[in-house]
Amino acid sequence: WIPVALLGEDSAALGAAMLDSAQPASLMWANEEAMRHAGTAMTLTAEPSEASLAKVALNTELMITVDPAARPPSVPLMYYRSSSGQVEIIAGAMDARALKAAMKLK
Repeated sequence: WIPVALLGEDSAALGAAMLDSAQPASLMWANEEAMRHAGTAMTLTAEPSEASLAKVALNTELMITVDPAARPPSVPLMYYRSSSGQVEIIAGAMDARALKAAMKLK
């Protein structure tokens, strides 16, 4: 998982906060719940570190360098190399079975 800042001005801070967190999965889940129930990202209780903000900025720059059209229709957004060597993109959340099917895995 590599956080980038593409969806709103708060996404950089949220990604950086997840990098700073001792329990990033829990923080991500809390944000997903806030989005589901309130329709907006969760409110951060502390400012993320400058180092983590810089990492998110570099990640975002790398993503745009690799895929200049990167403006995802949804998150998560996953890039992977298929068995044929092609870079493929999967947008949106899905369960393990759907992800396996999308990646054409047996």
